[in-house]
Amino acid sequence: MVLFFFLKQRLVKIKKKLTLIVYFMNFLPVWERIKEKTELKKFVQLADFLEISQQYVTKRKKENYFPEEWAFRIGQHFKISTDWLLTGEKEKHTPKLNFLIELETWAKESSGGDNIQWLENQIHAAFPMFVEWKKRKEEQKSKTDSTPEKKIA
Repeated sequence: MVLFFFLKQRLVKIKKKLTLIVYFMNFLPVWERIKEKTELKKFVQLADFLEISQQYVTKRKKENYFPEEWAFRIGQHFKISTDWLLTGEKEKHTPKLNFLIELETWAKESSGGDNIQWLENQIHAAFPMFVEWKKRKEEQKSKTDSTPEKKIA
């Protein structure tokens, strides 16, 4: 009798975990959160971003399954919590991004926005490697913008 009770409790716990896992994977709620917080609004954009076919995205939607790997890649790129994407719970941004949002808000609200330029100057002075990184990124972007894209069917 004790063994039966133990097994029944264990089965209930397993069932709850499986229900939770299935909840995490539901395609539409995850997709709605992605559309809310990113520029990805259509399946073709999602497929392009993930470098997969649109048919594969559609297949996952029909299966009602949103792979964690997709959520992880999207979260990393857009600085959104993967947990929030999958569950809708917890914070929408990573803690580091929250700090940057607070810093930007402070800079905008105080001194009529003059602190933004001051803050940028302070960061440039304190982190010369950041300035070099920005230059490289701008050079890469200008090269990419000036190179015509070739689409292969």
